[in-house]
Amino acid sequence: MGKYFSNKKLKANNALEVDLDVDKLKDLEIVKSSFLWGTNQAIFVPEKFTSLKPSWGGDMEWISSNNMNTYNSFLKAFESFGFDQILKDVIERENGLRLYAGFFLRRSSSKKSFHKDWTSKLKNNAFTLLTPLYQEEDALHLLYEDIDGNECKYKYKIGKGILFGSDFVHSTEPGQSNNCSILLCFQFGTDLSQYNQGIWEAMGTQTPFMILPDGRPIDRSKTKKHNEKVLEITTYTVPM
Repeated sequence: MGKYFSNKKLKANNALEVDLDVDKLKDLEIVKSSFLWGTNQAIFVPEKFTSLKPSWGGDMEWISSNNMNTYNSFLKAFESFGFDQILKDVIERENGLRLYAGFFLRRSSSKKSFHKDWTSKLKNNAFTLLTPLYQEEDALHLLYEDIDGNECKYKYKIGKGILFGSDFVHSTEPGQSNNCSILLCFQFGTDLSQYNQGIWEAMGTQTPFMILPDGRPIDRSKTKKHNEKVLEITTYTVPM
């Protein structure tokens, strides 16, 4: 199983802040081909992405790849940051970390909706990274529950990212900002096939296209029922 840990600064379990080189962020292929740096102006080809909106209100969009080529652009970005080393003593793996999906998060308004991306079922073997690419002065930030159950705020900063794993309870701050902010998100973790089902279930309907821990691509839009068990899916289509 993965290793659980506490963060004294955040006063939270299974969460940590990391430094990310701003120049590297600006030069990432997936970023340069998707948004004009310093703005929230999208320049990506819509046909290569899927945009889904959560049900709890606001204008948040999860913008993710809908094909292997775009996924690989997210993957190249993910691999450049060395999370494998940062979490080498935390996440259980056979060969290395697996990127399940990459996202852009775009939003200017939201309602409070506390939730966990990853539950204890996954034994701290899956993580989410959130880091801002562009944000307004009145941008919405991240709320989370500390180890005492108190509501706290984590403020996003360009060049900083927050990583969190199992049982980290969080929500986008409720409210309305002047314009949309853009965040880059990676969901990643173990490459062990025994966690295929748990990862598939945890990621819900955030993206129709994802990679399972064992490396299999799954296109949910091509499956008949979203509640089918992964191990029962024997055919699926990967658009290129």
